[in-house]
Amino acid sequence: MCLAKNSLGEASLLVELEVASLAEKPSFAFPNIEILPLKQDGGELMLKCPARGKPNPEFATVTWTLPNGLVLDKPQTIGRVSFFSNGTLQLRQVATFDKGTYMCKASNSFGSSMLSYPVAVMVFPPRITNTLSSITRVSRGSPVTLNCVATGIPKPDISWTLPGRTTLVPHNRFTVGEHNKFVSIF
Repeated sequence: MCLAKNSLGEASLLVELEVASLAEKPSFAFPNIEILPLKQDGGELMLKCPARGKPNPEFATVTWTLPNGLVLDKPQTIGRVSFFSNGTLQLRQVATFDKGTYMCKASNSFGSSMLSYPVAVMVFPPRITNTLSSITRVSRGSPVTLNCVATGIPKPDISWTLPGRTTLVPHNRFTVGEHNKFVSIF
């Protein structure tokens, strides 16, 4: 506080000081990992921008960049897209052309951080089209090939997972081929 006095009185001014070593740029509670919200055509999508930092996030500026390059730098509604004051982006009546990466940027005087949301819009959910018996018997030490064919829009990614939740990747005992449609175990 600054205090000025003379024979006629006094005046004071309260000043807040933010020490740079304690301040930090905004960050997010979770790492910048790819989150892939799959929405049915016509649904609603809510994307959050949960910034934290010092000074408190309410002093941070949040902007959203849409896949088409449009930047929303203040709370507003444009057509089916709403940007709320809490940093959340809402997209109503989701359509296939809404696919792409939505970027949230939180900034303060000490820097900025970004969070990306790659979004795919499902027109046809994945469906496995070939039939496998629920149990495949094979002699110990004999090679086996398992097939999996799936359809969907967008085209589904196929992966193979063991009962212990280990995802198979090609190496000396496994061959995963043609877009993961089959796995051969030796």
